[in-house]
Amino acid sequence: KITDPPPDPPGDDTILVNGTVVTGELIGGPTQFCDLCFSSSFRADITNLELVAPGNNTLELEGLEFTFIDNGAGVLVLFEDSGPDADFGLFDGVDIAFWKWDEPRDSTVPQTFTFEPSPNERQAQLSMFVSSVLGPDDVERPSSIEITIDDGEPQKLSDLLANNNGAEWDTLNLPITIPKNADSLTVQIFSRDDPPLNP
Repeated sequence: KITDPPPDPPGDDTILVNGTVVTGELIGGPTQFCDLCFSSSFRADITNLELVAPGNNTLELEGLEFTFIDNGAGVLVLFEDSGPDADFGLFDGVDIAFWKWDEPRDSTVPQTFTFEPSPNERQAQLSMFVSSVLGPDDVERPSSIEITIDDGEPQKLSDLLANNNGAEWDTLNLPITIPKNADSLTVQIFSRDDPPLNP
């Protein structure tokens, strides 16, 4: 049963970043998870706060006050070095999946990054922010990530969302080798327990 979202969507668009009030823009949701539980996602550009400098940095995020569960918050930092320019792509919002649900809500929508092909092998960095990766009694939920280069066979990565960033939040950074002449990378996250490779 799908119900209409409440007139005043649950959620809080304001947090503190190193003590500074930051108000986000709603970029996804409210999306129904179950019953009357809705999920929303917010984004804010904090570049002008100048909180990141060369060397080690510490950012403290506080003030997440949602009505049901504070799934977490993350900070994405882009930096330049002396190397050649690199392509950058960003997809964000709310995409909810649970393996017990019927299609299409049993998996997330595939996200495809495209880039100019190169005659040389290259290295990419795939960064993901994923919430709701912990179940009751602090039991990690099984997960699966499929990464496909061009039209090749998907590479399956099991249970890498190990909940090491918060009670309901995980940040995952994956180095990906891009073969020569490749021009796309597709990533899709599944809520499922992959069978063992060697049963």
